[in-house]
Amino acid sequence: MVRGSSSLSEKKSAKKAHNGPKGSQAKKVPTRSNDDDHPSSPSRATKEATVSKRELVQKLDELISTDSLVDLHTHLMGMGNADFWVTKIVEGYLLRSSSEVKYKFSDICEASQLTIGNLPAQSEWLQSMVESRLFDGSAYTLSNIPGFDPADPCLPNEFLVTMMHEEDDRYPQRDGPLRSLVRNWFEFLDSNGNRPDQNAILDTYRGKFTPKFSARFKMRDVIIEQAPDVLSILTNHVLGNYSYAGANYVEFSVSTKDIMNYDKRRLMTENVFSGDYFRRVGSGASRRNSAVGVMSETAAASNADTIEPHLDMDDEDRNMVISVAAADLERGSTVLNPPELEEGVVSRLSTTQTQRGGPRPGDPIIPSVRKGSSFRPAWRKFYRDYRDKNDRQMWKFLAAFPRTRGVHLPRWDPMDGRLLYEPRKPADSPIDILATLATDIARLTHMFGEKSHEELLDKLAAHLCEDEALIHLFPKGDTSCFDLMAKFKESYRQNFGEQTAKKPATSSQVCVVGIDCVGDEFGHPYCMFAHSEFIGLINECREIYPHFGVRIHAGEGLMRHSTFDELCYADGAPLTAPHATFMLHVLILIKSITKVIEGIAQRTLDGHRISVRIGHGIAFLYQPKKDGPFKTALDNFRALLRQHDIVCELNPTSNHMLLQHSFTDGSSGQAGVKNIRTLRSFFELKLPVILCTDDDGIWDIRPCAKHGSHISVARELCDAIENGDIRTEEELAHVTRRSCAFIGEDA
Repeated sequence: MVRGSSSLSEKKSAKKAHNGPKGSQAKKVPTRSNDDDHPSSPSRATKEATVSKRELVQKLDELISTDSLVDLHTHLMGMGNADFWVTKIVEGYLLRSSSEVKYKFSDICEASQLTIGNLPAQSEWLQSMVESRLFDGSAYTLSNIPGFDPADPCLPNEFLVTMMHEEDDRYPQRDGPLRSLVRNWFEFLDSNGNRPDQNAILDTYRGKFTPKFSARFKMRDVIIEQAPDVLSILTNHVLGNYSYAGANYVEFSVSTKDIMNYDKRRLMTENVFSGDYFRRVGSGASRRNSAVGVMSETAAASNADTIEPHLDMDDEDRNMVISVAAADLERGSTVLNPPELEEGVVSRLSTTQTQRGGPRPGDPIIPSVRKGSSFRPAWRKFYRDYRDKNDRQMWKFLAAFPRTRGVHLPRWDPMDGRLLYEPRKPADSPIDILATLATDIARLTHMFGEKSHEELLDKLAAHLCEDEALIHLFPKGDTSCFDLMAKFKESYRQNFGEQTAKKPATSSQVCVVGIDCVGDEFGHPYCMFAHSEFIGLINECREIYPHFGVRIHAGEGLMRHSTFDELCYADGAPLTAPHATFMLHVLILIKSITKVIEGIAQRTLDGHRISVRIGHGIAFLYQPKKDGPFKTALDNFRALLRQHDIVCELNPTSNHMLLQHSFTDGSSGQAGVKNIRTLRSFFELKLPVILCTDDDGIWDIRPCAKHGSHISVARELCDAIENGDIRTEEELAHVTRRSCAFIGEDA
């Protein structure tokens, strides 16, 4: 069954369970005891909460049915779970399209979490490691691979698939070791290829975010570089899920190099849909089931009246499609056959359907064809789960700039106590280096004079956010972030500026609406966007497109323990090393973001948004118990966010997976504690916030357990309601508003 979908009978059952049996509202309420009438009675509190949640879920369903949700924090290459990548791409599209995709052994080792060290890819040691991991328990060795070249060892995709299929025969009840390993290339799973608990994720990845997390992107990149159309398929698949979830606007963060590349940009825009060639009538569950490629009972009953054909294809494509579609029908396939068929084909295949009693829910949708129209995109010939475009849906892109790109790290000069800026070495731990800066009171005092520890940290943070320090942290060069930004600005001007020379571009004229500071924050709080040259380049882009925005990932991956307050604020106790490091990290983030906000605000016309958002922002919820420079800085920063409506993008599933210690629930440092009051803290502090998904795929956001129909961002909202984080319609409207997107009212 398609992800997130359910049969009509299942939906009716869910609705009945959700609303109660027919006529239940008319039933006489049983007499309750005096204990039940007490405001603190558990039964009364539970009943009132249930009523409130039911109403909020109904309001959420209204937003879904009208496509009124948005997702402003998501990374395209982090989308698609293991089912999509392994079943639909590796075993499906790549084989049908005869794509010659090969996986280098070095990439296999990285994706499989094997330690490569500095050994070359063709070494015998590396070859034996790959053999032991991929061929364990089978008769295969590298010599079995046709055309294997020891000088450039690669594993062809078709050979990998063959091994997985042969392994499936040996493991009929569960995934075998090889399939489990390959599934782990694309999603955080356990050794059996199943979804792990949070303890397993934290034990493996906490504090090692970048090297481990990026491995989940590795094979995606490898596949797309060799089979570029997969980027279009991924975009189509993701937007189809968003359509089912009720999201009409999405902003994807993608590599700046990719978004500047015309061919790749086209793959993510023009090559995703075949235009409006399906005009589906109806709405609600019928339209949504059709949108993900499965006939609802309503659509099946009305048969061809629900579809208007708009495409044609050549003879070769048609013959291929006939054989694929016929095979699908014989199997009773529930996936959408991608290409359209002419009337003769429909008649022949409809006979098969008639023999089975006519089209039924789950039958492939087989439209006829109008002569003279064009067949696009070409990948539809080989991909069986094409999703139709939602007419109300729009998607835009943010160009991602990695904060660790060419970055140097500040260190104390052992000779005179000054700061040195040196390239990161393989053995360096950025968080340890930051801790050394934060805790060396003697050198801090030598640099800034006699002050309290908190004041010294505030001074150091301000110093590290000045242009002079930033140009040392991000030195200019051919591979620097400054060079990348200059190229991006020129590309932006050429693509969107010249066509709008007489007046600014509108939202409908641009596909790139902002930039994004991304990457591992753990020990890397520095932000290149705070440099005045970067701010100038941002403002130049805003002259081309007035809604051009900036997102800064901040306040996500930090070190903090629940014992900080007890250790740090005991009478006369000095700051501990972890808390001093946490303070310095947060102060650098605060001062960097403040510079960006103020730099953009100076050039923003009255009535226009400043268009700055913060990815995550969890650390800014922290409320120190003791007055001082750190508490003042946090209070002033939160006031700035309220003043300019600077939104924090909260990603509950991602935070739950990666943030071991909650900043708000006061829980102990044990793994597995859910950050259940994080959203409530945003509301209580009156901070602008919106709910998003982050990487729905690497962290697969499955359908909600209670209703079974909420996926993606709708699932995040449903969970927030059921957990008691969202308690009013006003709060629900606040976290689903579209006004903080980097688009204008014309969109």
